[in-house]
Amino acid sequence: MLTEITDRPPGYRLEITLRSIDLPGDFCTYGRLRVPVPEVKKKDIGKLSFPVTEPQLEQLIRSAERAPYGRGTETLVDITVRNS
Repeated sequence: MLTEITDRPPGYRLEITLRSIDLPGDFCTYGRLRVPVPEVKKKDIGKLSFPVTEPQLEQLIRSAERAPYGRGTETLVDITVRNS
């Protein structure tokens, strides 16, 4: 049997092994992965904490502006369009 495998092209054993996997399958992993905490800063508020605190949310809401949209050559702010 060993001669059968060695007479095959490179990657043959890997292909046979992969084809023998009955999907869907399970997997297992271990170890640690260090994931950086995202950092969000806003000019008038500073760095936001995670989870965002209620006082920071209130500051964000107070400093928010409605997003305009374009229609032809006009730039509009229409809450009936944005809220739909």
